Amino acid sequence: MKDCFCFKYFNEFINPDVHKKLKYTSEDDSKKPSEYMTQIKTKVIDFDEVKKNYLKEHGMDEGNAKSVDALYKLDNRLCMTEFKNGDFNSNEIIEKALSSAMIYMDITGCRLDEFRKNSVFVLVYNGEEKRINSRQKAARYKAKSSNRKYSSFQLDHLWNFCFEEVVEIEKDDFDDSKYAKEIVGY
Repeated sequence: MKDCFCFKYFNEFINPDVHKKLKYTSEDDSKKPSEYMTQIKTKVIDFDEVKKNYLKEHGMDEGNAKSVDALYKLDNRLCMTEFKNGDFNSNEIIEKALSSAMIYMDITGCRLDEFRKNSVFVLVYNGEEKRINSRQKAARYKAKSSNRKYSSFQLDHLWNFCFEEVVEIEKDDFDDSKYAKEIVGY
């Protein structure tokens, strides 16, 4: 049986067309000129491209599923990262996370319990566009200091259902975080 966390066993992940520098998966092309939410140049998997190929292969319309921006290895875990430069709603992020997990598990044959124990979801957001109020900041700090889980964007239920860890991080803090610095590149 193939190791469902070893990308080299799956054509969908070794296809050179899906490999991009993390910087380019963070592109916000709605702004002119385009803006990037990270400057990290480590090669990762552009999961938007994986989703497009997956849906095409299964004869489905591209609107049938949403996807995260990037997929990569972080230490021994799988990391799915979504970059949001503007405003967003939590349901949109949850849909992207769940659809991406389902696509990944279908491609690899990974069981949910395996996926859950070995995966991280990271939301990188623009704190200038999506502000967290003082009550949310206090709740986040309190949860962090007591080792409890807290989500400012109501992503809590992704924890332990689909992902071992859910992280929300401002774009200004991302490049210096372990979620950017400890990427296992190609």
